[in-house]
Amino acid sequence: MYLSLRNFRRALKPLWGKSGLSRSSISRANRALKESFNNWRKRDHSLEDIVYLFLDGVYLGVRGNSREKEAILVAHGINREGKRVVLHLSLGGRESTES
Repeated sequence: MYLSLRNFRRALKPLWGKSGLSRSSISRANRALKESFNNWRKRDHSLEDIVYLFLDGVYLGVRGNSREKEAILVAHGINREGKRVVLHLSLGGRESTES
């Protein structure tokens, strides 16, 4: 999934003002974000001392269409120090065992 030129411009307009971002800058930023997110998703969880595990889903409108919603599935836990740790995020059709 990539962010569109319009999404980048809307999100970063307060920082960049009228100078904006070029298409090539946005393309590089998309690649960097995707690589960073993939590395985060593949990180080693073996050192996490999770004592409570939660699996949940959040439904958000797709492309601004409030009628069409997609689930973002979230796995998060609480470690022994009481800190919440987000373990995984993924798109899913719905909150179900299969998803």
